[in-house]
Amino acid sequence: VDIFAKSSTEHFRQVLTKSIKIDQHYNKEYAVVKADKRFVDKNGVEEFSKYLKSLINEPFTPSVDIMSTIINGVLISASGFSEEAISYAKKFKFSKSFLLGIKGWCDIRLIIVDLNEGKLYSNHKGKEVISAYKIKSSSGGDKAKKLIL
Repeated sequence: VDIFAKSSTEHFRQVLTKSIKIDQHYNKEYAVVKADKRFVDKNGVEEFSKYLKSLINEPFTPSVDIMSTIINGVLISASGFSEEAISYAKKFKFSKSFLLGIKGWCDIRLIIVDLNEGKLYSNHKGKEVISAYKIKSSSGGDKAKKLIL
């Protein structure tokens, strides 16, 4: 993994004053970015998705206070992806609830970035954030490349 980032957002409701909270919960989001110079086939994307699934066991401990955990897995290739790899990424699904959702749930967004073609692909959940991973030109503006959902 080349980049690992995390974000935690606290939500709460209050009555009369800020010190009297009715309830509160956290949403946690993690970004796991891996870059590869080589051409990536289906096995490479499968290995990365298995790694993302394995993360749920350790650092993402379920709790009543944590409502949801989202893992954004971003796999970048400078040489491109095979058609099978793209198809696998688009069909990839993962969602897990802990104690029937009482201790929250976890979703995985899988996004693959083809720098060779300038295209992005994602699973269904990844469509929610794929625009944040658009390829920018060196001048800072958006490239007029196709965004594949």
